[in-house]
Amino acid sequence: MTTCMLLTRSALSLLLLCSIGSLCAQDRQAQPHQFAIQVEGLTSDDRDALQRECDAHHDLRIVFACVPAGIIVIEDRNTTSIQETKQRAMPLMNARMSGKRVEIVDHDLAWAEQACAEMRNR
Repeated sequence: MTTCMLLTRSALSLLLLCSIGSLCAQDRQAQPHQFAIQVEGLTSDDRDALQRECDAHHDLRIVFACVPAGIIVIEDRNTTSIQETKQRAMPLMNARMSGKRVEIVDHDLAWAEQACAEMRNR
């Protein structure tokens, strides 16, 4: 009798662990695609115009912007890859930031926040 109970508990524990692992994997896949851009000479008017444009394209969103550091972090929850997000966002960026150098930087939100804090502390 105790062997049967032990096997049943082990099977239930294994099933629970597999379910939790599956949920965690789904949560990671549901994470939004984010990337940072550096805009030379970014102004608050540029940022606001870009925000309005992103609001009109409901799938794109500015999650962080720091005018002094010229950094904007864009997020897109509706695409399947980060490359697709960049391809969709960059024409919008270039149109809104005409004449300014817009560059994708290989950093995340934490880096953007740190770079902004450093710029403001100068």
